[in-house]
Amino acid sequence: MGGSSIPKLCNKMAEECAKELSGPRTIGCGWQSSGDLMSIERWTDERLDQLAQLVESNSRQIELNSRQIELNSRQIESNSRTVQALANLAAEDRQERLEILRSIQVMQQQIQEIQQEVRGLQTENQRMWQILLNDRRSDTDNPDN
Repeated sequence: MGGSSIPKLCNKMAEECAKELSGPRTIGCGWQSSGDLMSIERWTDERLDQLAQLVESNSRQIELNSRQIELNSRQIESNSRTVQALANLAAEDRQERLEILRSIQVMQQQIQEIQQEVRGLQTENQRMWQILLNDRRSDTDNPDN
C-alpha cells in the first residue's frame, strides 16, 4: 500500500463504520492492522466495556501517578532544603573550626612567651640565690664584716 492510499482506506473504513452504526445490533467499528492487511472488526458491548474498564483503570493509575509525582516533588524540595541547611551548617562549622585554630595558635604563642618569661625569671632567681649564697659565704669566711 502506498502512502496516498491510506487516507482513501481510512475514508472507506469510516463509511463502513457509519453503515454499521446505522444497524440495530452494531455498537461501533474499529480497524486492526496486521502488516499490509487491514480488516474491519465489530465492536461488541463486551469489547466496549473492556475498553471502558481499561480507560478507567488507566485514568486511575494516571491520577495515582500524578499524586505520587507531586509527593515525590515535595520530598525532593524538602530534601533539597535539608541538604542546603546541612551545607550551610558545614560551612559555619568550618568557619568556627578556623576561628578555634586561630585562637589556639594565639594561645600557643602566648604560652611560649609566658614560658620564656618564666625561664628568664628562673634564671634571675638562680643568680639572686647565687649572689645571696656567695654573700653568706663571704660573711662566714670573713667574720669581721
